[in-house]
This record gives sequence, C-alpha cells and structure tokens, in this order.
Amino acid sequence: MARPSPTSTLVVFSTFATPARTSTTFPHLRHYTDYTITSADGTAQQTAHNNTGLWVGSPDDMELPVGTHRVVAHANGYGMVTVLVVIRAN
Repeated sequence: MARPSPTSTLVVFSTFATPARTSTTFPHLRHYTDYTITSADGTAQQTAHNNTGLWVGSPDDMELPVGTHRVVAHANGYGMVTVLVVIRAN
C-alpha cells in the first residue's frame, strides 16, 4: 500500500511583472509576479519568486504540505486576489 504524500505541487499563473523584468541575454523573456503563501489564519509562510529561470518564462512549482493555505497573488484584470488552497494526502 502506498504511503500518502506529505506534500503536493502548486503552480500559480500570476500576472506578468510590469515593468517586465527582462534579461539582457533574452530581452523578450517575461516573468510572472511573485506571490505569498500564508497559513489559513493569514500568517505569512513564504514568498515565491515565480520564475523557473527557464527561457520559456514558466511559473515556478511550489511544494506545499498537507493542510489549508492561502495564496495571495496579482491576477490579470482583478488586482490582488487571495485563493484558499486545500492540500490533502493522495
């Protein structure tokens, strides 16, 4: 029997940074804005620099433990949003 995973992966497609953070090597590269993960009670847990560093400009994967979390991020057309995320084993 497989053991439950203590974490899951979250990918947040936050809005692109403006002015866009650009690379001198790849000036067309765009980056997603950073976001914050808080506990259910609003205590800040960590801030994610939302950029994998890859040339395609993908958002970064975030490992989260089982539990209830809030993601605070910029969303296109909505400004700053907070989304409740529940991570369950399996």
